Amino acid sequence: MYRCATFLLSLLLLFSLPVTAVAATAPTVTLHTGSETAPLTGETLPTPAAPAGQVFAGWYAQDVLLPAGAAVPQGVTDLTALFLTMETVGSWRGDAREGFRFLTSVDRAGLDVLRTYTEVGLATLILPTTYLKAMGGVLTHATLAAAGKDRYIDLSAASFFSETHTVMAFSGSVVALLPQNQCLDYTGAGYLTVTYTNGASGRIYAPAAKGVGLYRTAVEAYAAPEDGRYTAADRTRFKGVLDSTVNLEYYLSMRETPTLLPQCSGYTTPFRSLGYNSSSETVTLQVRNGVDYRFDRDLNTLMLDGSVVAAGGAASRFHTVSEDGRTLSILYREYTANY
Repeated sequence: MYRCATFLLSLLLLFSLPVTAVAATAPTVTLHTGSETAPLTGETLPTPAAPAGQVFAGWYAQDVLLPAGAAVPQGVTDLTALFLTMETVGSWRGDAREGFRFLTSVDRAGLDVLRTYTEVGLATLILPTTYLKAMGGVLTHATLAAAGKDRYIDLSAASFFSETHTVMAFSGSVVALLPQNQCLDYTGAGYLTVTYTNGASGRIYAPAAKGVGLYRTAVEAYAAPEDGRYTAADRTRFKGVLDSTVNLEYYLSMRETPTLLPQCSGYTTPFRSLGYNSSSETVTLQVRNGVDYRFDRDLNTLMLDGSVVAAGGAASRFHTVSEDGRTLSILYREYTANY
């Protein structure tokens, strides 16, 4: 009887001991970013810092291409960051569809990797450079929406504009520039559309291009006449732009009399300054002798200290024209544009 009781007590003690469950260890996901390797921390993929001149396009392995923020599928233990070299450059196009072309180049090797996983769409955003300040200098659909900007051009391209063994390029253009916009600068950013293997859609943007504009290009063409980019027809067009623009710099130059711009060795304005009258706070311009020019006919844009205060030939409270059209009087106070 004693042996039986001892046996039963032993069984009770055995089954009352705690049992520790051993959890299966999740496989470590290794991330490769350039020459660096690190384990994934957290549950979703990070956005790696892109090398200078490149943009991040996604994480890829043999069978997957994933965006930042995505969860890693089971069975995937190694992912590599894909970076693309992308650049958008704006340039003058003086053909029948006059305007500016924004050409975006992409390195072919990176693009080939991307195209093994997804069909790649081509598009370009174009808008006034003045928008960029409100967008923190970053041009994307998200920054446009956040800044409340809705006046922009979004152009898709059906094919590449040009290609070499190392670079492929696509373009978008702004054409048929309105006369009142001849002193407006534009910027653009090409972008690629992709669909990741987890079903998410994405856009990969090039950095915004440096600003280009008709007046700016005209000044550059006359400042560097040996530049072979511009034809004789271009230069004739540019002369018309410069002739129709009165560009005065006073406050910013900190000079006693306003400076009439541009000052290029190859160009002379069809009018000259008669000086500044401090009592009336006006600058007077007069058409040069022997020149067929009238301010009421040929003036398109008035710029003061870099700001357009009248455009498209419209009248303004800042300037008046004499009856014969050959004299222009401009109200020119410090911060004139704020009056």
